[in-house]
Amino acid sequence: MSMPSWLNESGVFRAVFDAGPSPMLIVDPDVMILAINKPAEAYFGATPETALQRRGGDALGCVHHFEHPNGCGHAEACRACVVRNSVKTAMAGAIHRRELTRMDLRTAAGVVSFPLQVNAVGFLAENVKSVLLSLENVGMLIHLPLCAWCKKVKTGVQTWEAVESFLARKVDVYFSHSICEECMTHQFPGGVSGRNP
Repeated sequence: MSMPSWLNESGVFRAVFDAGPSPMLIVDPDVMILAINKPAEAYFGATPETALQRRGGDALGCVHHFEHPNGCGHAEACRACVVRNSVKTAMAGAIHRRELTRMDLRTAAGVVSFPLQVNAVGFLAENVKSVLLSLENVGMLIHLPLCAWCKKVKTGVQTWEAVESFLARKVDVYFSHSICEECMTHQFPGGVSGRNP
């Protein structure tokens, strides 16, 4: 696929794309990287331009890209890849909402693993269908100081918040409540309404 002209041009699009607060890529249906914004450059080392025209897993060093001679998209694990499946869903016309996954990258220092929030949305520009892909390391949100008893999250010096409301506010995660079989048996040994669960 040739590079669309609007990706190479400076101007409003490029300024807005580079000003984005999160690492963003523009990719094709095979997760071939067409453009990266300034915050994404850190993912690609000293020469981020070498990421262009390469599949995401190949350019980033995904551990699964080493599992198949053809690289990214061909290993067995690639079938369940959240990034690849988000791009596929976005290409099909659906806005892919936030999805959390774990990314494992092979670096010179060894394998680095971190939680990743993936957002993907398809768009058409100059008759070229592409996906805007946002990849954000959310590790700082995953490691939460919790009260050992009530499970509230420490959000300030003297401030604690219910974990459900904290996650809903920070990463758009919402909870419903139920009761597992083990707790049901422990809390209601005679069963609910006199019946065993």
